[in-house]
Amino acid sequence: MPDADLHIRPARPDDAGWITSLAPRMHEFGTPPWRDVSVMDDAVAAQWARELANAASGSAFLVAEDALGIPVGFVWCKTERDYFIDMPVGHVIDIAVTRAGEGRGIGRALLAAAERWAEDAGYPWITLHVFEGNDRARRLYEKVGYVPEWTRMLKRLRPAAERDVHSADG
Repeated sequence: MPDADLHIRPARPDDAGWITSLAPRMHEFGTPPWRDVSVMDDAVAAQWARELANAASGSAFLVAEDALGIPVGFVWCKTERDYFIDMPVGHVIDIAVTRAGEGRGIGRALLAAAERWAEDAGYPWITLHVFEGNDRARRLYEKVGYVPEWTRMLKRLRPAAERDVHSADG
C-alpha cells in the first residue's frame, strides 16, 4: 500500500548528496561475477551527479519525500528512441528507495510518477532495464504491468594485448 503522505517532486541540486549515496543500493541484489561492484557503484554515483548538475533535455529526476519532507527515493527518467519504430519513448534509467522507505509502496509510486511523466510527454510506452538476478525489482515491475521484451547477453572478450601474447607463443 503506498504511503498516503508521499510527495513526489522534481530533484533539486541539493539532492545530489543523498541521491549519490544510494548508488550501492543498485547492486545489493548481487551482480554478475565479471562486474566489480565498487566500480559499478562509483560509475552510477558519478552519472547521477553529472545529470543532477546539468540535466539533459528530455530527462527528469523525480524525488519521493515522506510526510516530514525526508527524501525516501527517486526515479530518473529519460527520453530514448525506440529502435524499431524510430520514435521517442520514456525510459526509466534508475530507481532507488532508501532503506527507511522499503515496503511502503514508494517504488510503485515512483514508477507511477515516471509513467505520468512519459504520458505527459505523449510517449506510446515506457521501458526499463533490470539485472537478471534482481528478483525483487523484477516482481515489482511485473506487478505494475511491465513485461520482458528482450534479454541482453554479454560475452567477455580477451584484450588485444592478451591475444597477441598467446599468438606469439605459437
